[in-house]
Amino acid sequence: MGSLFLLILYLVILGLQITLLVCSIKRGKRKYWIRALFLEIFSIIISYIFFKYYASLPGYGFLSGLSYLLEVLLSFGAGIFYAIMLFITVCTMMLVFEKHQKQQGKKYVNPVVSIIAVLSIAIGILCLSHEIVDNWGKKEAVGTVINFEEVRSGTGETELWPIVRVYVDGEAYEDYFPISATEVGDSVKIYYYLGNEEKYFITPYITDNKIIYIPAFIIGILIIILRFKDDLFK
Repeated sequence: MGSLFLLILYLVILGLQITLLVCSIKRGKRKYWIRALFLEIFSIIISYIFFKYYASLPGYGFLSGLSYLLEVLLSFGAGIFYAIMLFITVCTMMLVFEKHQKQQGKKYVNPVVSIIAVLSIAIGILCLSHEIVDNWGKKEAVGTVINFEEVRSGTGETELWPIVRVYVDGEAYEDYFPISATEVGDSVKIYYYLGNEEKYFITPYITDNKIIYIPAFIIGILIIILRFKDDLFK
């Protein structure tokens, strides 16, 4: 029942998005573009909320991990579709804007340039959002290598991974990680967070996408400034 409700809801929202986009193109008024953009951003947020909700629900039955798999996949897929719709709407808006500028004899810039700016900023936002979500609630601790364990990698080769012991709120946790350590007693940096079952899970790394989103933001913002410099600095 839950998956059927989600499917109908997501299809109705997608239909509304397409309708608003067509109206925006035909009428060309700012209010229609704003409504279309607002609906698509709101839709992405809604699908993400449902995704997080169903992904965090406790399972039931023999395959408890698959209890809400369909709802999770539907929400994830809807979020991807809505993000694509948002990108299409922004690019279409840029094309229409540049066409009107050319018709009015104003400064004309190839729409591809504007689309590159939008795409760069979109990539920056996605990478920054992924970093924020993935690192949300993580805290740093220093663990100690207490032993090494042989682990078979995906290529079939055997590797030695250090077993790390870390203390969180006075309680010891141990796990092995593919991190750099040479001998027992080495100190290593570990990040941990509070899981759904009120237990701490430790991870060997923290997501850092600065090498992607900082250049992407710089490129996108520079293009926009150069595009609208006459309007911004007149």
